Amino acid sequence: MKDNLLDKMNVRELRELKTRIDAAITARQTKDRAELKQKMIALAEEAGLSLDDVIGGGRRGGRGKGSVAVKYRHPDDASLTWTGRGRRPRWLDGISNIEKFRV
Repeated sequence: MKDNLLDKMNVRELRELKTRIDAAITARQTKDRAELKQKMIALAEEAGLSLDDVIGGGRRGGRGKGSVAVKYRHPDDASLTWTGRGRRPRWLDGISNIEKFRV
């Protein structure tokens, strides 16, 4: 499309064109991504592997937030626990030796 054609369009027509272009870009990205995934699957299968074996099939991104085992428990109220991470709970304030609360 030549620039002089754009110069002849009004704002509404330009916005409609932009919307169509954005939709075309999104559709092309989706199509390209699917094609690339199929190529990667085929290459992995040729090597006797799955795609998850090659790129990992677990969580995406950085470290996941898993649960952490309880390390300390209040002797009188079992619902009060602490993993040893983060701020020390109030029920342990003023206690110098917390090892007697270790689970």
